[in-house]
Amino acid sequence: MTISPLQVRVRVRSWLRVLGGAILAGLAALVFRYRADSPERRWGAIETAIGQRRWPEAASLLRPWVRTHSGDGRAWLKLGAVLAFEGRDDEALDAYGHVAPDDPARPTALTLSGEIQIKRHRLIEAERAFREAAARAPSAIDPRRRLVYLLMLSQRQDEARPILWDLYCL
Repeated sequence: MTISPLQVRVRVRSWLRVLGGAILAGLAALVFRYRADSPERRWGAIETAIGQRRWPEAASLLRPWVRTHSGDGRAWLKLGAVLAFEGRDDEALDAYGHVAPDDPARPTALTLSGEIQIKRHRLIEAERAFREAAARAPSAIDPRRRLVYLLMLSQRQDEARPILWDLYCL
């Protein structure tokens, strides 16, 4: 049985339509997958989990994020806070330690590290963290307030007075 040139053209066009449809479907799937897994959507999922206090889920979403965005101090800070809420202080301190010295989140990471150190009765490390946080953020109230608290607990009122004055002037 021979096929006429017209039948060949019809079959070729039919196969091209099928092939074109498959290519379009594949491209649509790739675009959808990219959009569904975009950094904005992943960060939104992280924020939602944190906002709803779903700590294990937030930690499981943040870990891959910091693996691919190791310089994101804000993400390390959030991971540390989530781990601290779960009572995993060693891991929280490690996360806070990943915030780069020049990152704007560094003073907050130091302040939260100091809080963990107070909880552990490591007052020297806590004082060091609060002082460094205050030095890095000259207008920050929280590290100074916590440093005054620590100094007062240690009955070092003479050291606390100038910091109290700095707080008053802020």
